[in-house]
Amino acid sequence: MYLYLIFFLISLINGFLCYLITSSYVIGIAAMIIYLLATLFLVVPTVKRHMVRVKKRHECFRFVNTFIVSLSVSQSGQEAYESALTGGSDELSKTADSITNLTIDERLQYLERFFLVDYYRMFYTIYQLYLTQGGDVLTLAEPLLKETTLFETHENSLEKVRVRYLTQFAVLWVLTILVLIFVRVGLNNYYTQLVQSSLYIVLAVLYFVIELISIVIFAYRVSGEKFSLKLGGSKDA
Repeated sequence: MYLYLIFFLISLINGFLCYLITSSYVIGIAAMIIYLLATLFLVVPTVKRHMVRVKKRHECFRFVNTFIVSLSVSQSGQEAYESALTGGSDELSKTADSITNLTIDERLQYLERFFLVDYYRMFYTIYQLYLTQGGDVLTLAEPLLKETTLFETHENSLEKVRVRYLTQFAVLWVLTILVLIFVRVGLNNYYTQLVQSSLYIVLAVLYFVIELISIVIFAYRVSGEKFSLKLGGSKDA
């Protein structure tokens, strides 16, 4: 819900700034509405999908590692499964509750649809191998555990880079907005003449169009999500 509030405030601020620069209520309101629609249908769903993907990646890492370690101790798939579910998200718990009629093997196979992480299939294959051939599950899963750790570390590093890019992007636009406000206030004596110029109005509107397009492109490029035109997103973001 806080995402909607954030982008509503961004839309409201840009609508007000557009009015401040152009002195046109119509242009200001239109800018606010366009910003609001673009962010609700393009940016918010993208951010939500990315947040859900990151959340499930963390949860898959915890689930796989906990299951393997617990299985090595208890030698019981049921106990390992229950241990891996402990401390999971509400969505994972609801998903697990919906498949209680299945065997542990079938539940693990079903959860691949939930996590959507590439290495989960390898985890499931190792579990099947353990069931059929036995042996030390920690030895069987050692390559997988190393891979999951490297993958999680790498993705966490990328998240830090994304946060840094987001900070730089936000600072850049704040600075440009401050420049606009300074020009509006500092050149107040010339503003009356400027606002009567059609070219000035067009350039002012063009600035906000470019800003909006850059926000949308930034959201897709940084998140790595595919283009999708829909309102909202996953419930878990």
